[in-house]
This record gives sequence, C-alpha cells and structure tokens, in this order.
Amino acid sequence: MPRPSGLPNFTPRADRKTLQLCAQVKDALHWVLGSVSERKDDVLLLCSVEAVEPLPGGNRMLVKIAVPPEVALSKVTDQLAESASALRMEVGQAITRRRVPELLFLPVHPG
Repeated sequence: MPRPSGLPNFTPRADRKTLQLCAQVKDALHWVLGSVSERKDDVLLLCSVEAVEPLPGGNRMLVKIAVPPEVALSKVTDQLAESASALRMEVGQAITRRRVPELLFLPVHPG
C-alpha cells in the first residue's frame, strides 16, 4: 500500500534501531557515569541516567541525568561539561556503531 503524500518516510526498523542505540548508550553511561571524573567532590557518583532519547538529525541524543534533591543542578552541569568527552569516548567503546552520537546532557531533579 503506497504512502499518502506529505507523510514522513517512517520505517519501523529504523525506529527500532534508534531505540536499541538509546538503550546501549544508557547502559554504557550507567556503568561509567561516576568513574570518569578525577575530582574528589564528584557529584556524578550520586546521579543516575534517567533516560536517553534520540534528537532530530539522527546523530544526537538527549541524556537525562537524575540528580538527588540535595545536589545543585549547576554543580552537576559543570561536572558533566568537564566529563562530556570522556563519557562520549566510553560510550563509543561500548556501542556497536561506527559513529558515536553527540550526547547532550540534561540534569533534572526526579519527580
């Protein structure tokens, strides 16, 4: 059955693969989140990966980081910015893709 004109060319297989990649990225970040920083006051150890969602364009992902209420979001944002390249490198070693997606981190308080 042909697609009506004006609808995006959506294939379930591409969507499945994107969601699979999101799950791989989430698993990889779960294991390395607190281990990439050299800081003594590493607040990333207290955080967890809440979700990884694809962003438009295909090679970017939004990573939502759950931050405990007692930790300032600005402190987590700073440490994520310092550790972003190391986190991306660790993800690259864990996933099965030629290109590692760009990771955009969003610290959030749960609830």
